[in-house]
Amino acid sequence: TRQTDAQGMFRLWSGKEKSPRAYYVAVTELVSLGGFVNAEEAWGSVERFSLWDPYTCCGAGGNVWRIATNGDGVAYLHEAGAQDSILWERRAAPFGTDTSGARPVIAELDTGNLLATVTRSGGTYYAASEDRGTTWEAAALPELGDDLQFGTIKQRFGIVYACGWSATNSAIVFRASSQNDLDQDDLTGGGVYESVVCAVTVGAEDDPPRSDVVVTDDRSVLVTVDQSGNMQTYRCRRFAATSAFERVA
Repeated sequence: TRQTDAQGMFRLWSGKEKSPRAYYVAVTELVSLGGFVNAEEAWGSVERFSLWDPYTCCGAGGNVWRIATNGDGVAYLHEAGAQDSILWERRAAPFGTDTSGARPVIAELDTGNLLATVTRSGGTYYAASEDRGTTWEAAALPELGDDLQFGTIKQRFGIVYACGWSATNSAIVFRASSQNDLDQDDLTGGGVYESVVCAVTVGAEDDPPRSDVVVTDDRSVLVTVDQSGNMQTYRCRRFAATSAFERVA
Protein backbone atom coordinates (compact mmCIF):
# COMPACT_ATOMS: atom_id res chain seq x y z
CA THR A 1 0.00 0.00 0.00
CA ARG A 2 1.10 3.60 -0.60
CA GLN A 3 1.05 4.69 3.06
CA THR A 4 3.60 7.00 4.66
CA ASP A 5 4.85 7.59 8.17
CA ALA A 6 4.49 10.85 10.11
CA GLN A 7 7.29 12.46 8.10
CA GLY A 8 5.70 11.53 4.77
CA MET A 9 8.27 8.77 4.22
CA PHE A 10 7.52 5.53 2.42
CA ARG A 11 8.55 2.34 4.11
CA LEU A 12 8.65 -0.13 1.20
CA TRP A 13 8.34 -3.87 1.97
CA SER A 14 11.61 -5.02 3.55
CA GLY A 15 13.19 -1.59 3.27
CA LYS A 16 16.09 -0.80 5.59
CA GLU A 17 16.25 2.56 7.30
CA LYS A 18 19.62 4.25 7.25
CA SER A 19 20.69 7.71 8.40
CA PRO A 20 19.69 10.24 7.12
CA ARG A 21 16.42 8.35 6.64
CA ALA A 22 17.16 6.89 3.21
CA TYR A 23 15.05 3.88 2.21
CA TYR A 24 16.28 1.02 0.06
CA VAL A 25 14.38 -1.65 -1.83
CA ALA A 26 15.19 -4.20 -4.50
CA VAL A 27 12.41 -5.45 -6.75
CA THR A 28 14.48 -8.30 -8.22
CA GLU A 29 18.12 -9.30 -8.26
CA LEU A 30 18.61 -7.27 -11.44
CA VAL A 31 16.68 -4.10 -10.68
CA SER A 32 17.61 -1.99 -7.70
CA LEU A 33 15.58 1.13 -7.07
CA GLY A 34 18.18 2.76 -4.82
CA GLY A 35 17.69 4.97 -1.81
CA PHE A 36 15.07 7.62 -1.23
CA VAL A 37 14.93 10.56 1.15
CA ASN A 38 11.27 11.40 0.74
CA ALA A 39 7.95 9.96 -0.43
CA GLU A 40 7.98 11.75 -3.79
CA GLU A 41 11.31 10.22 -4.80
CA ALA A 42 10.24 6.77 -3.68
CA TRP A 43 7.00 6.77 -5.62
CA GLY A 44 8.68 8.36 -8.64
CA SER A 45 10.94 5.33 -8.86
CA VAL A 46 8.31 2.63 -8.42
CA GLU A 47 5.77 4.22 -10.80
CA ARG A 48 7.61 2.64 -13.74
CA PHE A 49 6.17 -0.70 -12.59
CA SER A 50 2.56 0.58 -12.70
CA LEU A 51 2.24 1.35 -16.40
CA TRP A 52 -0.23 0.20 -19.06
CA ASP A 53 -0.55 -0.01 -22.85
CA PRO A 54 3.19 -0.32 -23.60
CA TYR A 55 4.77 0.26 -27.00
CA THR A 56 8.45 -0.40 -27.74
CA CYS A 57 10.87 0.25 -30.58
CA CYS A 58 14.57 -0.42 -31.19
CA GLY A 59 17.14 2.35 -31.42
CA ALA A 60 20.08 2.47 -33.79
CA GLY A 61 22.56 1.90 -30.97
CA GLY A 62 21.05 -1.38 -29.78
CA ASN A 63 18.98 0.39 -27.14
CA VAL A 64 15.23 -0.03 -26.69
CA TRP A 65 12.62 2.68 -26.11
CA ARG A 66 9.38 2.03 -24.23
CA ILE A 67 6.42 4.35 -23.80
CA ALA A 68 3.36 3.60 -21.67
CA THR A 69 0.74 5.37 -19.58
CA ASN A 70 0.33 5.36 -15.81
CA GLY A 71 -2.95 5.06 -13.95
CA ASP A 72 -3.69 8.75 -14.49
CA GLY A 73 -3.12 8.56 -18.25
CA VAL A 74 0.25 10.33 -18.33
CA ALA A 75 2.58 8.93 -21.01
CA TYR A 76 6.03 8.03 -19.68
CA LEU A 77 9.13 7.20 -21.72
CA HIS A 78 11.89 4.82 -20.61
CA GLU A 79 15.08 3.64 -22.29
CA ALA A 80 17.06 0.43 -21.83
CA GLY A 81 20.65 0.32 -22.99
CA ALA A 82 22.36 -2.33 -25.09
CA GLN A 83 23.22 -4.87 -22.41
CA ASP A 84 22.08 -8.31 -21.32
CA SER A 85 20.15 -7.01 -18.30
CA ILE A 86 17.16 -4.83 -19.11
CA LEU A 87 17.18 -1.79 -16.83
CA TRP A 88 14.60 0.85 -17.79
CA GLU A 89 15.75 4.42 -17.18
CA ARG A 90 13.14 7.14 -17.21
CA ARG A 91 13.35 10.01 -19.69
CA ALA A 92 11.27 13.19 -19.81
CA ALA A 93 7.54 12.67 -20.38
CA PRO A 94 6.89 13.57 -24.05
CA PHE A 95 3.52 15.19 -23.32
CA GLY A 96 4.25 16.51 -19.86
CA THR A 97 1.53 15.90 -17.30
CA ASP A 98 -1.27 15.76 -19.88
CA THR A 99 -3.74 12.95 -19.15
CA SER A 100 -5.96 13.21 -22.25
CA GLY A 101 -3.87 10.97 -24.52
CA ALA A 102 -4.27 7.27 -25.31
CA ARG A 103 -2.43 4.68 -27.40
CA PRO A 104 1.11 6.05 -26.83
CA VAL A 105 3.70 5.28 -29.53
CA ILE A 106 7.43 5.99 -29.83
CA ALA A 107 9.71 5.95 -32.90
CA GLU A 108 13.41 6.68 -33.34
CA LEU A 109 14.21 8.42 -36.63
CA ASP A 110 17.25 7.85 -38.85
CA THR A 111 18.71 11.06 -37.40
CA GLY A 112 18.48 9.72 -33.85
CA ASN A 113 15.66 12.14 -33.02
CA LEU A 114 12.50 10.79 -31.39
CA LEU A 115 8.83 11.10 -32.29
CA ALA A 116 6.14 10.26 -29.74
CA THR A 117 2.42 10.17 -30.46
CA VAL A 118 -0.84 9.84 -28.55
CA THR A 119 -4.46 9.79 -29.65
CA ARG A 120 -6.48 12.76 -28.48
CA SER A 121 -9.77 14.22 -29.61
CA GLY A 122 -9.31 15.18 -33.25
CA GLY A 123 -6.44 12.92 -34.16
CA THR A 124 -2.91 11.77 -33.40
CA TYR A 125 -0.73 14.38 -31.69
CA TYR A 126 3.04 14.40 -32.14
CA ALA A 127 5.89 15.47 -29.85
CA ALA A 128 9.53 15.58 -31.00
CA SER A 129 12.84 15.35 -29.16
CA GLU A 130 16.28 16.17 -30.57
CA ASP A 131 18.23 15.17 -27.45
CA ARG A 132 17.16 11.55 -26.94
CA GLY A 133 14.20 12.25 -24.74
CA THR A 134 15.75 14.81 -22.39
CA THR A 135 13.47 17.61 -23.62
CA TRP A 136 10.43 17.66 -25.90
CA GLU A 137 8.86 20.21 -28.19
CA ALA A 138 5.25 21.10 -27.50
CA ALA A 139 2.79 18.59 -28.91
CA ALA A 140 1.13 19.45 -32.20
CA LEU A 141 -1.44 18.02 -34.61
CA PRO A 142 0.25 17.86 -38.06
CA GLU A 143 -1.39 16.85 -41.32
CA LEU A 144 -0.05 13.34 -40.85
CA GLY A 145 -2.09 12.86 -37.67
CA ASP A 146 -5.22 14.89 -38.38
CA ASP A 147 -8.36 12.75 -37.86
CA LEU A 148 -6.36 9.54 -37.26
CA GLN A 149 -6.97 7.66 -34.02
CA PHE A 150 -5.51 4.65 -32.19
CA GLY A 151 -2.90 3.85 -34.83
CA THR A 152 0.89 3.76 -34.83
CA ILE A 153 3.85 5.26 -36.69
CA LYS A 154 7.06 3.77 -38.08
CA GLN A 155 10.06 5.41 -39.77
CA ARG A 156 12.10 3.76 -42.53
CA PHE A 157 13.88 4.99 -45.63
CA GLY A 158 13.63 8.57 -44.36
CA ILE A 159 9.82 8.45 -44.30
CA VAL A 160 7.38 8.44 -41.37
CA TYR A 161 4.53 6.02 -42.03
CA ALA A 162 1.26 6.35 -40.11
CA CYS A 163 -2.07 4.57 -39.81
CA GLY A 164 -5.21 5.00 -37.76
CA TRP A 165 -8.98 5.05 -37.76
CA SER A 166 -10.56 8.04 -39.48
CA ALA A 167 -14.00 9.11 -38.31
CA THR A 168 -14.43 11.09 -41.53
CA ASN A 169 -13.85 8.03 -43.70
CA SER A 170 -15.20 5.39 -41.28
CA ALA A 171 -12.08 3.44 -42.21
CA ILE A 172 -8.51 2.64 -41.30
CA VAL A 173 -6.36 5.09 -43.27
CA PHE A 174 -2.67 5.05 -44.24
CA ARG A 175 -0.47 8.13 -44.75
CA ALA A 176 3.22 8.95 -45.13
CA SER A 177 5.47 11.97 -44.73
CA SER A 178 9.09 12.69 -45.63
CA GLN A 179 8.82 16.31 -44.49
CA ASN A 180 10.09 17.89 -41.28
CA ASP A 181 6.71 19.46 -40.56
CA LEU A 182 4.97 16.09 -41.14
CA ASP A 183 2.78 17.33 -43.95
CA GLN A 184 1.40 14.45 -45.98
CA ASP A 185 3.29 13.11 -49.01
CA ASP A 186 1.60 12.54 -52.35
CA LEU A 187 1.47 8.73 -52.41
CA THR A 188 0.97 8.34 -56.16
CA GLY A 189 2.29 11.52 -57.73
CA GLY A 190 -1.26 12.23 -58.80
CA GLY A 191 -2.59 14.10 -55.79
CA VAL A 192 -3.46 11.10 -53.57
CA TYR A 193 -2.44 11.86 -49.99
CA GLU A 194 -3.94 8.94 -48.11
CA SER A 195 -5.05 5.41 -48.81
CA VAL A 196 -7.97 3.52 -47.26
CA VAL A 197 -6.82 0.24 -45.77
CA CYS A 198 -10.27 -1.12 -44.92
CA ALA A 199 -13.70 0.18 -43.98
CA VAL A 200 -14.65 -0.05 -40.30
CA THR A 201 -18.00 1.12 -38.96
CA VAL A 202 -17.88 2.07 -35.29
CA GLY A 203 -21.05 2.10 -33.22
CA ALA A 204 -21.99 5.00 -30.98
CA GLU A 205 -20.99 3.06 -27.84
CA ASP A 206 -17.95 1.31 -29.35
CA ASP A 207 -14.29 2.26 -29.20
CA PRO A 208 -12.45 2.86 -32.49
CA PRO A 209 -10.34 -0.10 -33.66
CA ARG A 210 -6.60 -0.15 -33.13
CA SER A 211 -4.18 -0.59 -35.99
CA ASP A 212 -0.45 -0.97 -36.51
CA VAL A 213 1.75 -0.26 -39.53
CA VAL A 214 5.10 -1.76 -40.54
CA VAL A 215 7.23 -1.34 -43.67
CA THR A 216 9.21 -4.34 -44.94
CA ASP A 217 12.61 -4.38 -46.65
CA ASP A 218 11.01 -4.32 -50.12
CA ARG A 219 9.03 -1.20 -49.06
CA SER A 220 5.73 -3.06 -48.93
CA VAL A 221 3.38 -1.69 -46.28
CA LEU A 222 1.57 -4.01 -43.86
CA VAL A 223 -1.27 -2.74 -41.69
CA THR A 224 -2.82 -4.97 -39.02
CA VAL A 225 -6.27 -4.05 -37.77
CA ASP A 226 -8.05 -5.24 -34.63
CA GLN A 227 -11.75 -5.67 -35.36
CA SER A 228 -13.37 -6.83 -32.11
CA GLY A 229 -10.58 -9.30 -31.42
CA ASN A 230 -10.37 -10.50 -35.01
CA MET A 231 -6.94 -9.52 -36.36
CA GLN A 232 -6.83 -8.75 -40.08
CA THR A 233 -3.69 -7.85 -42.03
CA TYR A 234 -3.62 -5.80 -45.22
CA ARG A 235 -0.70 -5.28 -47.61
CA CYS A 236 0.16 -2.67 -50.20
CA ARG A 237 2.97 -3.28 -52.68
CA ARG A 238 2.32 -0.23 -54.84
CA PHE A 239 0.11 2.79 -54.34
CA ALA A 240 -2.40 3.73 -57.00
CA ALA A 241 -5.35 6.05 -57.30
CA THR A 242 -7.64 3.04 -56.79
CA SER A 243 -7.56 0.58 -53.89
CA ALA A 244 -3.96 -0.09 -52.89
CA PHE A 245 -4.39 -2.45 -49.93
CA GLU A 246 -5.51 -6.06 -50.12
CA ARG A 247 -6.27 -8.38 -47.24
CA VAL A 248 -3.61 -11.08 -46.87
CA ALA A 249 -4.42 -12.61 -43.48
